[in-house]
Parts: sequence; C-alpha cells; structure tokens
Amino acid sequence: MEAQEERSVPGHLRPSRGPLTGIRVIELADEQAEYCGLTLAGLGADVVKVEPPGGSPTRRIGPFYQDREDRERSLFFWQYNRGKRSIVLDLRQPEDRDRFRSLVATADVLLESTPRGELDGYGLGASTLMRQCPTLIVARVTPFGDPGARGRDDELRLRSRARRHVRSASDRPSDVACLPHRR
Repeated sequence: MEAQEERSVPGHLRPSRGPLTGIRVIELADEQAEYCGLTLAGLGADVVKVEPPGGSPTRRIGPFYQDREDRERSLFFWQYNRGKRSIVLDLRQPEDRDRFRSLVATADVLLESTPRGELDGYGLGASTLMRQCPTLIVARVTPFGDPGARGRDDELRLRSRARRHVRSASDRPSDVACLPHRR
C-alpha cells in the first residue's frame, strides 16, 4: 500500500520547502485536475496520485518520448505528474477501497475529478469520507460543476450556443475574398 518512495524521485524534481510543506493531498484525478495537483506539489504539498491498474488514462496521451507510444513514455503524463508519488488501487475491489480509506485518513485534502456518483457508488463519496475524517477538504474538479436543482442546464446552454454560432457562421458568406493562386 505504500506510495512510491521519495528516494525514487530524484532530488532535483522534488519541490523544496514551500507554503504547503506538511500538507498531504490524495489525487484521484484525470487530465481535468492533474494541473491542480501539480501546482500543489510545486508549493510543497506531498501529493499522492491514485492510479487504477494499468495506470492513469493520461499515460496514453501523447506526445511520447522519442515518438515511441508507451504508458511510461507519455510526456503529457510526465509534465502534469512531476513531483507526485503514485499508488495503484483498484477501487472496484473491497480491499483496495479499505486501503484508499486508510490513505485518505492520513490526508488533508482529497483532489478528485471522477465521474459524478462514481465514488458514492463505492461508498467513498465526499460526505462519507468527511464523516470519517472531519478535517478532510474535498476538492472536486468538473468541466461544468456538479449539477444542482437545474441539472445540466449550464452545460447544455453552453453547448447549444456553440452549435448555434457554428451554424450561423457557416450560413453567411465569407468575409474573406478568394485570391487566385500564384505560382
């Protein structure tokens, strides 16, 4: 269950002491929130990234080092996860859910960007974890926020406006004159 040992992260890549030294962050995030975890690590927080078996999906995002596609060679993953430690947990398994709870019990912050309701389905939702760890701060990153009484109105309204704008732009004649091709 131990996260990747600090000595495996080269000293020049570990942040020096910063304003968040002594703060532990558990990151259960995809590309939407990895930058937030990177920023916290850069400020001195101990960020532990939780990855599913097979690794984070962001390990499959290119470009890849020396153009060889491999989950250990994703420059995107390297960029957004430097300064973090990592642990593999399969939250579908009861024993790994227990390990996750134990890990969260040692943390100050849980940073997550899982699909809405996924953690609740595992019994690991924010309200459950905060009852077990009253000082825990849960930061949830989503593209449009979690829907409240209005449901997905904001997301749907934004997408509708974008579609309308694209449609109206393609219906009007071009403002740019076509010039003949010169050789």
